[in-house]
Parts: sequence; C-alpha cells; structure tokens
Amino acid sequence: MLPLARSVVLSLPLWVITSGVSLAEAPAAAAAAAAFAVRPATFGISLEPPEAVVRFREDHLAAGAPAAASQMACRPFAEGLLLCFTVGTGDARRTVTAGDLSAWSLGLPELERLASARALGSLGPTRPELTQVVDMDATYWLSMEGDSLDMASFLDPTALAARCAGELRVAAPARDIFMAWCGGSTDLDMVLAVGVARINEASEHPVGAAAYRWDDTVPGWVVWGRARH
Repeated sequence: MLPLARSVVLSLPLWVITSGVSLAEAPAAAAAAAAFAVRPATFGISLEPPEAVVRFREDHLAAGAPAAASQMACRPFAEGLLLCFTVGTGDARRTVTAGDLSAWSLGLPELERLASARALGSLGPTRPELTQVVDMDATYWLSMEGDSLDMASFLDPTALAARCAGELRVAAPARDIFMAWCGGSTDLDMVLAVGVARINEASEHPVGAAAYRWDDTVPGWVVWGRARH
C-alpha cells in the first residue's frame, strides 16, 4: 500500500473566476496590462479530466458568469486528460479562463510556453521525490506540493525514463498529485496501479485512475492500464 502520510487528498482553495476586461477600454486595459506584467511568474499547469471542465463551465454559467469566464483555458493532452493552466499562488491561485486570455491579449500556445517553462524549471533531484513503497523493497516518484507545478514531469518524458531500466509509468490520480515508477515488476505495477485508483476514488478533485506510458510513435502519453479493485 502507499504511505498514508503521502497519499492524503489535497483540499485546494476554490478557484475564483474573473471575467477579464476588454482591451478596448483604456482604464481597464491599463489595469490588465499592469497585472499581467507579474503574472507569468505565477503561471502553473493542471491536468484535468474533460468532465471537470464541463462541470466548471456549467457551474459558472449557472452562477451568471460570462461565457468567456466560464471556459477554462485548456487543450487536449492525453486520453482522459486536458492540459489546463493556473495563475497566482497560495490562496490567490485560480484557473486561467478564455476571458483572461482575451484581457491579456495572450494566445493559448504562448500561455502554455510560459507555464511550461516555469513548471519544467521546478524539476530537480528532489522533485519529484523518490519515495519508498511501504512493505516493499521498491520506490516510486511522487510530487504533491500543491503549487500547480506537480505535473511538470508529464512535460518531459525523458528525464525520469532515463533513470528506468524498464518502461516508465506515470499517473495523475488527483489534482496536484503526480506519481511515476519504473515498470518491469508485476508486483510493483499492481501495488502502485491500485494506489493510483484508490487516491483517485478518494479525492475531492479526482483527475484519472489510469497510468500512462510514453509512445514515440504518437508522440505522446498513452494509457498503459488502470487497476480495478
């Protein structure tokens, strides 16, 4: 089983949505430009299931939010996963919406470039952290800092794979929880696949119960498998 202290479900602050401002309005444009000047340093990434994006839109439209502020800024990433983006840190962290992109005069590719650069820059010897599997002579990698950078390893399929003799497996069971391990051991695959599924099932913000592997022919992440328990 996974270490209980390391598999807790994160309860993140509610993302506050703003509709953005029109650059056609000079005062609002100036305010937006001034705010944007510091925002790239706080851009982050988030993997979300499609149903979460749909629910986000429906909830915010029902609350009277403008259409652009109800649309998360995302793109398809892998089967069952969308790559989305956040801005801000701590309690001020929130999702980036289509309304934000309009207010900032920023395209989604440029947002992805800025957020990805910050995320990749966070990787290092202890991120993700090599973690011991309880009651097994085996380890896996874990990142769960809750700062919108935990999924950074999904953006670099080679860094962790270079440390594996077997095929790398990666998973995003819940928001801000990244897991990865080296394949080749049936027991380890089973234990961690079940761990991914259990974290996903228990989370207030589930992402996906599947584990992924890199496929050079796509190129991209494809589903390796998922546990049923």
